Amino acid sequence: MGKKLRVGVIGVGGIGRIHISSYQKTGEVEVVAVSDASLNKVKQVEKEFGIPRGYKDPEEMLEKENLDAVSICTPNFLHASQSILSLDKGCHVLLEKPMATNTREAREIVKKAKESGKVLMMGMTWRFMSSYSYLKRLAQQGEFGDIYYAQGKWLRRRGVPGMGGWFTTKKMSGGGPLVDIGVHALDCLLWIMDFPRPERVSGFAFQRFGFRAGDGGWPPPVTRDEQDIKTRVFDVEDLAGGIIHFSGGKVAILEASWALNLESANGISLAGDRGGATAPPVKIYRERNGVQETIIPEIPEGETYVEEVKEFLRCIKEGKEPSANAEKGYEVLRILEAIYTSSREKREVQL
Repeated sequence: MGKKLRVGVIGVGGIGRIHISSYQKTGEVEVVAVSDASLNKVKQVEKEFGIPRGYKDPEEMLEKENLDAVSICTPNFLHASQSILSLDKGCHVLLEKPMATNTREAREIVKKAKESGKVLMMGMTWRFMSSYSYLKRLAQQGEFGDIYYAQGKWLRRRGVPGMGGWFTTKKMSGGGPLVDIGVHALDCLLWIMDFPRPERVSGFAFQRFGFRAGDGGWPPPVTRDEQDIKTRVFDVEDLAGGIIHFSGGKVAILEASWALNLESANGISLAGDRGGATAPPVKIYRERNGVQETIIPEIPEGETYVEEVKEFLRCIKEGKEPSANAEKGYEVLRILEAIYTSSREKREVQL
């Protein structure tokens, strides 16, 4: 076995801790350092996960630790500067979604990733869920034929993260549930459909609940402390979505909410000219010998984040481009931004 890669994690809130645990479960790397604006969190994580060193300043960590790779799990407004800094320091980067708060920042990340020659992989976790990876394989095998209609949604009846913090503050987050959780549904649809070229978008966004919705329990209470960002602002939407038209006449519908007086639900639907599917749970709809069939396969569940970091490490070791690369992260954000523009300006946006 070769020398283990040296990994650092920037941002050790709820997602950062999941990244640390997932790296450690692979047995393929050493998580040698972490960084967070809250030294309380740094100390907790050092103790909980046996991390040798912790830092308040990520630049100091990158200067001192000679890292091979980093995970960036910080608030959205820090993604661009921290990923560019990490690439400049010679690190491969696993970047949590969304890529940035806007497409201008995202373009800068794409440019730097190309210049650096390093792996930049987006943390699009739905790709590593067993149900969706199974549907991707079926789509590649032609099971559905030409997928011309799709739906993706993540609707929380109540589930606002970090109430009154960076999540609910547009200049720090870039938006509400659309960029926070809708990003997963959109990326998954585009991935399974092989990223058809978007042509135009018609979007909507509502802000009806705000602070009335209550805190949704994320990040987990154990990961919060008095040093967390407190803006006391809620200026993002609580429901958003849109209709996306692609080349070849294909269409996708996207919905995402943190607060909505409907049943919570998440998943995707795919309709092709040979078959279709919904998930989760996975159901396959097809016709054989003149008879319509509904098939419910038994798909074993995996560890989503462990599979994600394993893919990141494979790309580093084999020198290959990840499927969820910088260009794909930019394309997803470009569509989400167009949905916001369409809603705000009450018009269809051409892409």
